Amino acid sequence: MSTRASLKSDPVLWAAIILMGAMMVGLCLMRYRGYNAGILDLGSMTQAIFSVLRGQPLITTASDGNFSRIAGHVELIYAAFAPLLVLWPSPEALLTAQAALFVVGAVPAYRLALRRLDSRLAARCVALIYLLYPVALTAVLF
Repeated sequence: MSTRASLKSDPVLWAAIILMGAMMVGLCLMRYRGYNAGILDLGSMTQAIFSVLRGQPLITTASDGNFSRIAGHVELIYAAFAPLLVLWPSPEALLTAQAALFVVGAVPAYRLALRRLDSRLAARCVALIYLLYPVALTAVLF
């Protein structure tokens, strides 16, 4: 069985992805709504991404005035999230996207393990280890 066919027919993997995705989105949104999100990180990124919608190059506000995030780092990937903020103009959209992108990473982990180990059980274990890895979970919830 090919890895693509095995991936489609593995309900355990998809259940884990959906469960972890829902849990991570829920935890991220509760943290944000509880006023525990960092203004420097989330606020600065949200403002910079919103500036793209106004035709500005990732502009954010600092204590000494406005600056472009491109001046410090080349963070052009943030511009790709601008259309998402058109549909859902809230920092919650970025938190949801972050959690969703994290859990979808279990798919390549599963496929790689299945290809290398040739065992569906081992591939599931690798995907679950990825989804439950504490350092990654902490990064998503930061």
